[in-house]
Amino acid sequence: MIMIDKIAHGWQVLRGHYWAALVFDVAAILLVFALIHSWQMRHLLSADSDALAPDFQLTSLAGEQVTLSQLRGQKAVLFFFAPWCGVCNASIGNLQDLHLVSHDKKLKVLAIAMDYAGLEDVRQFADKHSLTLPVLLGNAGLIQAWKLRGYPTYYVVDEQGRVRQRSLGYATELGLRWRTS
Repeated sequence: MIMIDKIAHGWQVLRGHYWAALVFDVAAILLVFALIHSWQMRHLLSADSDALAPDFQLTSLAGEQVTLSQLRGQKAVLFFFAPWCGVCNASIGNLQDLHLVSHDKKLKVLAIAMDYAGLEDVRQFADKHSLTLPVLLGNAGLIQAWKLRGYPTYYVVDEQGRVRQRSLGYATELGLRWRTS
């Protein structure tokens, strides 16, 4: 009982100091987000492996055939999204901005549509967001190959074709730049 009283007293003292309480609260919130994020990413492809990322051959909205293997020699950001996904709609502008600032660099930014009802859904999504980055039409085989568990899922693939960064959920432009630097 004495231990509980000490903890309760320490808690009251902490809550009585504004800045200490604020730092504690922010740290607790960040810890919870980090734990949830780690839990969500537990089944994604590893970013620590020397294995090559799964290759694909997909068609873009422009009708071009794109394979991951043809991007060797440059980094690539792969943004797997669903047109109906609210977080995807909120995130795509950050990806478009990354595409615009990295257009001259050795970074390829690709959006890969998944879980869409039809081609028109993907076109409407691209038009709604004024996308100039390549939008590829994904297929069910990618879900298993890339271990997709939700949308949006990001992968950064290095120049040799290996996954080096990964994330699930909203990402800021700054976060995307940091992951690709």
